[in-house]
Amino acid sequence: MRKLYFYICAVIISITVAKAQQAVAVLTHEGTSKTFSGYNALQNAYKEAAHGDLITLSSGTFASVSDIEKAVKIRGAGMEMDTIYNVAPTILSGDMNLKVADSGNYKFRLEGIYTNSNIYYYTHQQPEFVKCRLSYFKFAIPASTLYNALFYHCRIVSAFQIQANSSVTCINCYIDSPRCEDSNTSKGYFNNCVITADRESEDNLFGCTLTNCVFANSSSYRYNISINEYTIFHNCLIQEWSPDKTKNTYITFKSLSDVFKTYRIGSNSDAEDFELLPAYNSLYGIYSSDFPYSPRLSGPHIQLMEVAPRTSDAGTLNVRIKVENTIE
Repeated sequence: MRKLYFYICAVIISITVAKAQQAVAVLTHEGTSKTFSGYNALQNAYKEAAHGDLITLSSGTFASVSDIEKAVKIRGAGMEMDTIYNVAPTILSGDMNLKVADSGNYKFRLEGIYTNSNIYYYTHQQPEFVKCRLSYFKFAIPASTLYNALFYHCRIVSAFQIQANSSVTCINCYIDSPRCEDSNTSKGYFNNCVITADRESEDNLFGCTLTNCVFANSSSYRYNISINEYTIFHNCLIQEWSPDKTKNTYITFKSLSDVFKTYRIGSNSDAEDFELLPAYNSLYGIYSSDFPYSPRLSGPHIQLMEVAPRTSDAGTLNVRIKVENTIE
């Protein structure tokens, strides 16, 4: 009975803490900051933002900004639960349309975010996605273009499309079923990535250069890859498929257990998967190179935000912010 009493107390304390933790966005503009709270906090912060501004999000769930037309930086608390620092992820709910056509020297940047919604791009220049878990990343219309986009330590679990006249660089990312749609003008650069297929699909890698990557599929599906004369495989691990070896360098393997220490294909798991066996882990895949994959944000990030439900009689609003500085 005593143990049960302690357990109930712990649950009550946890619920109290959860209620105190609110979804909070902090807009930083030219050295000044403004705080917004609640489910629509990101949308409200974005309305007042300008090119180059930073919007910092706490853990919790936020309504997405449907149309991104400003080159702002949106920085969340992380794309998954950090059990070491006890930081919950920042979740965006709702589709996003990227429409930053001309922003001068400013770039749109999304960092430390989890979303299970669609991200569509129209015309977008040099966007950056860092340590994000994305579900669908697609072009919106046939004329969509994406210039020099960067994906770093991301997980893209459902669809990833590169349209004509677009260029993308992916570094130490997990990507399911990428498609470079145009044989002449779409350019994809994949470095130290794990690329998988969890369904019957045909993936176009036209004009792509793939270095130190791993191609894998579940045993119940056939992995179809379409390439052209501009596709290059440099030092890759490829499962049960052999492109022309006169211009490509790679090693083939039959089953996932031949090269992977841990793997989970077909579940779209958000856990850290696809660690390779020691013989391969320092050369191929997401945990190799000088930038091994990690979902944890580095540098200062907001661990806790609490906002009083109302202002005081003096007209002030009490806000408590706890910042953690993480060093990878």
